Amino acid sequence: MSVISYDKRYEWDFYRAQKDKNGIWYAKYVRRWDLATDGVNSPYDGKTTVRACPSPHTHGLITYEEIQQGYIDHAVAFSYWGEKKPSHWGVYPCQAYRSGVSDRQGAMSLGERIQLDPTINVESSSLNRAGKIIAKAMQEYGMIFVMNCGQGCNSVYAESLLNKSISWDGIFGSQSAIPLNRLRVLNPIFPSTPTPPPPGVPTPPSQLQVNP
Repeated sequence: MSVISYDKRYEWDFYRAQKDKNGIWYAKYVRRWDLATDGVNSPYDGKTTVRACPSPHTHGLITYEEIQQGYIDHAVAFSYWGEKKPSHWGVYPCQAYRSGVSDRQGAMSLGERIQLDPTINVESSSLNRAGKIIAKAMQEYGMIFVMNCGQGCNSVYAESLLNKSISWDGIFGSQSAIPLNRLRVLNPIFPSTPTPPPPGVPTPPSQLQVNP
C-alpha cells in the first residue's frame, strides 16, 4: 500500500499493511520518500524498502488516468523470475546489494532497463487500446526491473482500483502480442559514485554512460 501526501511531496510505502479492530494501521515495513527529489535512496542509508528496488511504489506505476488519457510518459516498472546470482549490486535506480536466484544466461540485475524495438508498428498489432499504450511506453521509455517475483511471474505494475468507483474491467487484455524476442537490454546507468560503504559492504560498480 502507498499513501501520498495532499501536496504530493511525500510518499509512504507499506509492506503487509493492515488495520486492527480499533482502526489503527500496522505494517511490517514502512518507508517514506521525498518526491521532490528523484525518489531514489542511497544504498547506504540504512533504511529499509518495501520492494526489492529501493524506490517508491509509484515509480513506473501504470495509472488509470494514464490509460484514459491515452499515453504513459515514463518508464514502466516490471517484475520477473530470474534476478542474476551470485550476490551483486543493482544498477540505477535500484542500487542496492542483492542476492540473486538465477545463474542462467541473460539473467538481469535489478534496475536494468529493457526496451521494445521502436521500429515495431504498435498500431497495426492485435493489442487492444491499453496494450498499445503500454507497448508505446516500452518503446519510448522502456521498462525497469524492480522486483524479483515467483517462478513463472512476469508482470507490470498498475494502480489498484479496489473499492473505487472506477475499474480495470474490460480495459486490460492479453499482452501476448508483444514480441518478447524484440526486447533489448540497454546499457546500465550509474549516475554517481555513492559515499564509500561501511566496512564489509562491497563497493558498487563505477560510473557508466547510458547507451541510447
